[in-house]
Amino acid sequence: SINNLFSQRLINTITAQFQSVLPGAFRITTNPEQCLSCANLQSWSPGRSYYSLFEMKNSRSVWILHLSRSVGEGLASLTHQRNAHEKNNVFIGLREADSLIYLEIGELLRGVFNSIIELWPKSEKLNVSRCRHILQLVFLNHSIQEDDYVIISFHLDNRECSGDFHLVFSQRHLLSIQI
Repeated sequence: SINNLFSQRLINTITAQFQSVLPGAFRITTNPEQCLSCANLQSWSPGRSYYSLFEMKNSRSVWILHLSRSVGEGLASLTHQRNAHEKNNVFIGLREADSLIYLEIGELLRGVFNSIIELWPKSEKLNVSRCRHILQLVFLNHSIQEDDYVIISFHLDNRECSGDFHLVFSQRHLLSIQI
């Protein structure tokens, strides 16, 4: 189980990143976390939605940011509106998750993740070797299949963008954090 201080630091970090996109007031809350093996993690996957896999250098681990369709498409629409000055949701008609969303929110997701990495001590030497945005959760790297993963669930509540999102960390990295 993660401690409340670390959970609050995650919420504060994500809130700071989302403030650049979300209009007005918003709230992020956490739900109880789960710990799953790699095999069970794939069965947990909430279906076709938005996943960002961050492969970590030196540690042979993958960390995951998952956005439900409502959060991914809501953030993409708000980012698009901010950049194109259009006031309608151009993504509302999507019948299923679409990789087009990552063109709008890729920079935001990298910012969120880079901020989260800063919560760990510098001695961990955590760096992202590569990031992959995908629509269904699959693993190609067999070395990470030995890890157990902690899924931290969040709920975003905003008048323009609401829904669930998750952070998934290798359990060994969560055990190493001293807060």
